Amino acid sequence: MTVEEKIKSLIEDYQNEIEVLEEEWRNLKVSPYLTGKVGVYGKVVKDLQDVLESEDES
Repeated sequence: MTVEEKIKSLIEDYQNEIEVLEEEWRNLKVSPYLTGKVGVYGKVVKDLQDVLESEDES
């Protein structure tokens, strides 16, 4: 799997989760930062960094 394929795959995995969270935020009318659910974004970034770092090492 190329880096591009890995990243596309990660984005697809998270897309649904993020859409659900955004819908919840709209319904609650609160900032994602207040709900603690913003962590999913951090997870996306971390996974993308891991993919890129593993590519650098190879």
